[in-house]
Amino acid sequence: MKFHGMLLSALLCALLLLTAACGNGKVPPTPTAKPNTTAKPSPTLAPTPAASPSPSANVSGTDDPNTVGDALDTIEGFVEGAVVELAELPEKVMNAIKDKYPDATVKGASYATYMNGQMYKLTLEGAKDGTTDLYARADGTLVPYSPDATPTPSAGDAGGSTAGK
Repeated sequence: MKFHGMLLSALLCALLLLTAACGNGKVPPTPTAKPNTTAKPSPTLAPTPAASPSPSANVSGTDDPNTVGDALDTIEGFVEGAVVELAELPEKVMNAIKDKYPDATVKGASYATYMNGQMYKLTLEGAKDGTTDLYARADGTLVPYSPDATPTPSAGDAGGSTAGK
């Protein structure tokens, strides 16, 4: 039994020494990652170009009625789909209609985006060739409605535009 007592005393002493060596039984906290406090240079951002009130224009300078021209295509006060009083139509537009359709009467007008440009959508009555729908730029260029043309969808028109229909 003496042997067992001595062995037990030796184990207790070893346990006591180990506990003392570990800092009175206190376990240090688990190390954690610290954030890097050095400042990193922020990326230089390019300036944002100012938004244009008109659709992007093709500055082609051609006389092709299916090609959008330059800034002359911008119509002051343009609001997609808004009705335009006939008296407010530009003189160039009215003269172009009288020249091409002398027997026709303009029955209605509204603003429309067509062929990627701001235009007046005109409804005619009495044209000898049967034209009823017609688009005109502010400079008086007439653009006939074409079912094969791709109208530009307006912001609130998710399924595509029905301009000219």
